[in-house]
Amino acid sequence: MDINNRGQIVGAYFTNSNHGFLLERGVCTTIDPPGANITQPNGINNRGQVVGAYADAGGTIHGFRRDGRTFTTLDAPGASPNTVAYEIDDQGRIVGFRQTADPATSAPSQMGGAGLRPAMP
Repeated sequence: MDINNRGQIVGAYFTNSNHGFLLERGVCTTIDPPGANITQPNGINNRGQVVGAYADAGGTIHGFRRDGRTFTTLDAPGASPNTVAYEIDDQGRIVGFRQTADPATSAPSQMGGAGLRPAMP
């Protein structure tokens, strides 16, 4: 869940599963990426871009970015199986987490030109 300086709020609600929402000027809009069974928005910047994570039908967790009505799936290289996007700044830089089969190599990640890349050594 997050709120930006424009008063836009993102979060999740539960019916038969988790769905994401954007609350703006009293209007609540569902924001589920295509193919999502469960959605969790985590951050919103002052441009209204939303990031978070969703689970597909197979249970794999993918990061996502929503810009307007366009969704982009964010899967970190080497993530096995999960990627989560946590926050986005006003320049569009995204911070998240990738899980790998080896817990020693799971790491916080930052959005780079070619996808999510490790942010820390």
